[in-house]
Amino acid sequence: MGERLRGWITLAWVVSIAAGHGADVVPVPDQYFGLGDVRLIAASADQRYLASGGQGGAFLWDLTAAALTKHLDVGWSATALAFSPDHRLLVVASHGNLVAWDLATREPVREFTGHGGEIHRILFSPDGRQLLSASSDNSVRIWSVETGSELRSLRTPGSPITEAAISPDGRLLATVDSFLTNSVKIWDVETGTQLRALPTTNWPAQRCLFLPQDGLVITGADRSVLLWDPETAGLIRSFPGITGATTLVITLWAPDEDTLAAACTDGAVYLWNIRTAELLHVVPGEPVVATCGIPGQFLTIAASLDCALRVRQLPGGDTLQTLRGHTTSVHSGVAYSPDGRFVLSGGTEGATRLWDRRTGKPVREFVGSPGGTLAAAFSPDGSRVLTTIGLPSPGARLWRTETGELEREILWAGSWPMGAVFSPDGTMIATRSQGGEILLFNADTGARLRTLPSGAFGGPMAFAPKASLLAAASTEFGADLFDLESGRRLHTLPSGNAGPVTALAFAPDGATLMVAWNEGLVHFHDTITFQRRGELIPAAAFLESAMYSPDGRHLLTGEGWPLFTATLWDLASRRRVRTFAGHQWGVSALAFSADGTRILTGADRVREWSIADITARLELERFPDQVRLSWPLGELQHASDPGGPWRPVPDATSPATLPLTGAAVFFRAWVDSPE
Repeated sequence: MGERLRGWITLAWVVSIAAGHGADVVPVPDQYFGLGDVRLIAASADQRYLASGGQGGAFLWDLTAAALTKHLDVGWSATALAFSPDHRLLVVASHGNLVAWDLATREPVREFTGHGGEIHRILFSPDGRQLLSASSDNSVRIWSVETGSELRSLRTPGSPITEAAISPDGRLLATVDSFLTNSVKIWDVETGTQLRALPTTNWPAQRCLFLPQDGLVITGADRSVLLWDPETAGLIRSFPGITGATTLVITLWAPDEDTLAAACTDGAVYLWNIRTAELLHVVPGEPVVATCGIPGQFLTIAASLDCALRVRQLPGGDTLQTLRGHTTSVHSGVAYSPDGRFVLSGGTEGATRLWDRRTGKPVREFVGSPGGTLAAAFSPDGSRVLTTIGLPSPGARLWRTETGELEREILWAGSWPMGAVFSPDGTMIATRSQGGEILLFNADTGARLRTLPSGAFGGPMAFAPKASLLAAASTEFGADLFDLESGRRLHTLPSGNAGPVTALAFAPDGATLMVAWNEGLVHFHDTITFQRRGELIPAAAFLESAMYSPDGRHLLTGEGWPLFTATLWDLASRRRVRTFAGHQWGVSALAFSADGTRILTGADRVREWSIADITARLELERFPDQVRLSWPLGELQHASDPGGPWRPVPDATSPATLPLTGAAVFFRAWVDSPE
């Protein structure tokens, strides 16, 4: 037997990436799919720009062209947005920091630092010279827009400030500290002194707005909309009509000097006459997660549960524009198509999305139920896509990848689907329901084959690659192994005493079953004897997901709080190979490309990373007069000196056996492009 050695690999396109990363922590992916969730929206008064934000950061849109123009890198999730009155700046808040962006150059021009908590609201003074920010650190800070310096601070000891509004003349500021103290305070902006407080009610205030001439509007959690005199703290009138038991006002604005508008969580927009409080119109809509109105315009922009941004004309409610790109921040599945052309992503929004892998552009959507999908998988041949749907007709759906056509629904009576997976040969689908049953179906006919009594509320499932085995999380935080021919439970692997099972996977050779627990523990079991072969203890974070690489050499884990990373591990040494950082949420879904050179991580956004320099390892087996080399991809090259020149080895295919001569020789595997 020859002596086993390991050579080294150089990839032309990886050199530049490695130089940029410097270490084995990679902060920037090669590609994004989708923008992440949307939690807040702001529009410039001139209707040219729209800003949206969420856990994936902040994004600038050109409303005229209905196109995304810039991802604003704020380092973390965006919590507040505001355009300057002159439409030249956009200020984005992110975890206590404020950054002003120049709308002409799309570049950051100024930072405002000093807050010790999350910023909930940003306001410009009417003349645009001052910036005001309300924070959970119990303060509103007033900044110079020109210099970025703090001018003064208004404090409310004992309670965060969740909302603020400034009067049209810039003299008065209203703040809402609804948590604990439930107070609305009026301040003198110039001196920073508190002038008075509105009477406290049993319902916390939520939104406030100074009207151009008539006073201060306050909305409450009891669906009240009240107009107050800010000079006397007296109640002027109330605006009736909001009756939905769970309806909350998200935003207030004045479309003109005579009209008050309120947009609500149920998608409805209410329009009142300011002076008489007459309800003029109720414009219906679909439930929304974020919305804004454009001051001085009968226009509203809302993000629905499908994550699309829609510009609507009032009072008719007609949709003028639809902007797409935002996606769910909680992913239940990501996948590569076997041929590498597509990427699939699904989660808590209704649509499961198919993306072009090369361009990152959406190809089509597979429509589901409002609760999203608990499966997003390609069939082994890539011709089908598997998703789930919830009540009132729980089940799984099979779609044609190339056309988006719904091929088949597999329905069952009872509880919500909690997951679905293909068998390795694509002939079966295993689903599990909230009621604790695992249901096996024929993928071609939809016929039910067998029911396995798992008893677990949910959790992962995995088919063995060759044997007739299915592994599924059990009620005791362990894992059950079932024989698919008989439906018999063969064995129950014990709990790891580390929370619920978050991942199950068989190694590609079928000899080992990996079980991962949420509190950060991975066990490896022999699939014949069921004995534990070893364990892996990842970094100190909640473990959201884990899976094997196609060659079985590596394990990829997705971490939650507090790291929000993905980590690639060498299974032979149990050592960390590389960490993928920059996620703003737990990495709940993972995927390897078929050749093992790329990975997907699903968190606040879906990210693609190259690991070709890890995958493409050149291995050598040396004998007295010859050497045998193997490499998974690339062209075999040789040289007499490590500095080159390098030349291809003629007709070399892996594995290759080559004679050794007395002269020194060096080999490498070379990849010309990231394809």
